[in-house]
Amino acid sequence: MTLLNEKYVRLLSGEGKPEEKFWALNRQIKADQQSPGVMVDMRRSNLEYALIRLVNDGVIGLVDLAEFSPSLRQSIVYSVQLSY
Repeated sequence: MTLLNEKYVRLLSGEGKPEEKFWALNRQIKADQQSPGVMVDMRRSNLEYALIRLVNDGVIGLVDLAEFSPSLRQSIVYSVQLSY
C-alpha cells in the first residue's frame, strides 16, 4: 500500500490541471483495486483462480504454494505456464 500511496502522490504532484489529475487518480485507483495484490475475494470456490492471479501478478511465487495439496499446486503450475 505504501508503494501505491507514493504513486498517487507523484500523480497528484505532477504537471496538469487539478481536475485532470483528479480523474487520472480516480482511474488509477479503480485499476489498482482490481489487482490481486491489493484485494482478493478469498472464497474456497475461487481459491485456485485467486492463487493463479497472485502468481501471475508476481505477488507470490510458486514456492509459496508448498503448503497446498500436490493436485492444487500442479493445477496452478499448469495454468501459470499456459498464461506465458
